[in-house]
Amino acid sequence: MSAQDRSETIRFIEEKIQLDPQAADLHLSLFSAALHSYRYDTVLRPFPPMFLQSDTEKDKAALEKVFKEIPKITNISKEINKLSDHALSLLKWIFESKRFNLRSLSDKDSFESIQKLTGNNSPVPPPSYIFELEPSEASNEKFQEIRRNRKLMYAYHGSRTENFHSILHNGLASHMNKTSVFGEGTYLSGELGVSLNYSPSGFTWANSGIGKMFGLIAVCEMIDDPTVKCQTNETDGSKKKSRAYASNSMGGDVPEKYYVVQNNEVIRLKYILIYVDKNNSNQTNRSVQPTFFQQHKFVIMLFFYAFLLLGVGLANSKTFKYHLKRLLK
Repeated sequence: MSAQDRSETIRFIEEKIQLDPQAADLHLSLFSAALHSYRYDTVLRPFPPMFLQSDTEKDKAALEKVFKEIPKITNISKEINKLSDHALSLLKWIFESKRFNLRSLSDKDSFESIQKLTGNNSPVPPPSYIFELEPSEASNEKFQEIRRNRKLMYAYHGSRTENFHSILHNGLASHMNKTSVFGEGTYLSGELGVSLNYSPSGFTWANSGIGKMFGLIAVCEMIDDPTVKCQTNETDGSKKKSRAYASNSMGGDVPEKYYVVQNNEVIRLKYILIYVDKNNSNQTNRSVQPTFFQQHKFVIMLFFYAFLLLGVGLANSKTFKYHLKRLLK
């Protein structure tokens, strides 16, 4: 990196942090959650191009090493001149988005406004933080062109913390959803309490000022389109059943206040609600770092399962019993 490029990169990073330090913190926290997930190959999308060795090979070890250089948001300005070119390039890439701008909301009335939009009536705890996604001009023009002045509907979507780096940059993808009781699509609810059940707290970034562990809820806006399966009211007050049924549904009609979105182009994120895990908010950075088991639990569980099957097989093997008896004599 030339001296001029380094100077411009530092200026960009400092401006981003000064403009909204909490938004910058959230970007880094979500990136860290995806990076340290055992599913990183799936959830860390997009992947920093400067750490791609080829179209398919990713240098995750080098990326983790560089990411460890990044200090707390409050200390970046003080230490920015000490950061390597690789760390500066990574910071700029994380903060830079051509599709949206992330903005923290400090207004206490914001949560009440969101509840009115979604029609949520159930008592739920307020979030620790609220962020708004402001789409770029190009992204908004495309969405409005698809919308064609149709009305918008709002609902909540819960997902694992490690998924939100990809969700922010790529949007919600219906084919990624594992739940298909009412047909394939992205599942949302008008009740925040329902979506909270699908949003467990996850480890984020050891240097995060927001929280070392938190859960997230996406507040989405959907175009009133036939590909959004839900119950709608007719002029006489009755429910429109045809709109609530998907051809590949195994559970019948989509329940009231639930939505199944089958077209990715008619849905976008509007807000993000963050619920900080207060049980871990005051612990040391070391104690809240994901353990080896937490990062590789799927592989470890497969290993123990295979070991268990091997043990059962040997226990039922006459040859093994014969040799074991000879060994113990």
